[in-house]
Amino acid sequence: MNFARASFADAMPVMVTGTPFESYSDLDSTAAGASERMRRAHLLDAIRQLPAYADAMGYPKVTPAKVRLAQDFVLRLPHNRALPKVAVDDEGDILMRWSGPAGKCALTFEGSVLHMTVNPGATSQHVEPTIYNGGYIPPGLLVHIPTRG
Repeated sequence: MNFARASFADAMPVMVTGTPFESYSDLDSTAAGASERMRRAHLLDAIRQLPAYADAMGYPKVTPAKVRLAQDFVLRLPHNRALPKVAVDDEGDILMRWSGPAGKCALTFEGSVLHMTVNPGATSQHVEPTIYNGGYIPPGLLVHIPTRG
């Protein structure tokens, strides 16, 4: 190869069609993807406001660490998973709840420990408590979070 005449196309032949990002499910440029990103941003803002809500209700303080972990969890949810509803309980823990045709589960952020209950009610199943300091969502929890429809 003559380096004086070489081009990037010679060095890097293209083997796939479309954009290089089409294979990533997280990069959804459709209207549904835009709507999901907007709902996710709204959810992150709702989590940010939970400490003020807990204070107004007279609940124990929701720590900034819990807020950060809950937001990290939401940011790392795969885009094919449903987004939860969030609340704060009377102990100052953050709750996330999923409910839909694909299943139901509830997740509690108690410090850095996550407690998940699958199918809350008479047939509930408790998943082993998991320490979560950010990063990837443990597969033992992710498998129970319903997919979005």
